[in-house]
Amino acid sequence: MKIVLCTAAEAPRIAYEDLDGSREGEFYLDPEGIVRFSHPADGHVWFAAPDVASFRSAVECWNKYRGTGSVSGSVAQRAAVDLLRERLSTMGLLPDRPDALWPILLEQVEEAGLL
Repeated sequence: MKIVLCTAAEAPRIAYEDLDGSREGEFYLDPEGIVRFSHPADGHVWFAAPDVASFRSAVECWNKYRGTGSVSGSVAQRAAVDLLRERLSTMGLLPDRPDALWPILLEQVEEAGLL
């Protein structure tokens, strides 16, 4: 999953999920300024970040490391996941809450090598 940032003209949407060239889920600002993610396939609204700055930092980390070590189980892939986890944790984006998006994405990366 690649996350593509949008232009200001597309507000309140601030980014979207690109899956093999297709726009899938979208990231948007809710009325309180919290970044949320929703995907049309499941209708669930996920917590992505408490604000735009945190979200942009997370996206930068995600997109930087998502292609590193793309073979599941490889040393490079494990190292990339560990570094991504560390950075997201430092940003406070791995909260223990049922609607948190980043922990789910990390779990998918660890289990299926989707980084």
